[in-house]
Amino acid sequence: MGVQVTWDDEAQTILHYKMEGRWRWNELYNAVKEGHTLNSDTTQNVYAIVNLENSLGIPPSAVAQFGTLSTLKRPNTRIVVFVAGGGFVSALIKTFNRVYSGAGIQSCWVAHLAEAYTLIARERTHFEQAIL
Repeated sequence: MGVQVTWDDEAQTILHYKMEGRWRWNELYNAVKEGHTLNSDTTQNVYAIVNLENSLGIPPSAVAQFGTLSTLKRPNTRIVVFVAGGGFVSALIKTFNRVYSGAGIQSCWVAHLAEAYTLIARERTHFEQAIL
């Protein structure tokens, strides 16, 4: 149970946060710190997946906790994709994007993990074309 973070690809461009069972905010904060450690050796763009497929819900105080999470972004993080969690998580992400739009974090919600990879590939292509 809890939260684990690993690189999701050999190129080390996608951090995959897996939320299992009933997790707590402090477990997520610890995983984010671990993700920052993994990410500290690279200047390339990094994408994050927060996978809620095996989660048993979101702990209380989500909106306030998202505010704290918004301050923990690394400069090379391009997008954070939340996977699963249903309409509640989707609504949280929309609220987060409105409230914390100035925090420099682009986040979105998708229903399935395959959609997250598609979105990241599209974002990666869009970013690469923009710098040409």
